[in-house]
Amino acid sequence: MPAHKKKKAKKNKRDFAGELLKTVRLLYKFYLTTPHWKAVRMRRLRAAHFQCEECGEHKTILDVHHLHYRSLGREKNKDLKVLCRPCHKDAHAKS
Repeated sequence: MPAHKKKKAKKNKRDFAGELLKTVRLLYKFYLTTPHWKAVRMRRLRAAHFQCEECGEHKTILDVHHLHYRSLGREKNKDLKVLCRPCHKDAHAKS
């Protein structure tokens, strides 16, 4: 394959990967608005007694962090961690 065609194929692959990532992020954002996720989130917050499981903070906004995305839509408590915003930001910075 000529070099210019290889370069174009590589660019097309990158463009496709970028569009796919945008779509996945959009679907994830939608999932976070569903009644199912809201129930799962509340279940996990209750299990953690509405406290950050990293620092113990409880008088702040708490997020429910996915430790992985393999069980998205079928999350168990062990797949999630309750974190305050600063700890949630740190968790994403580490991964």
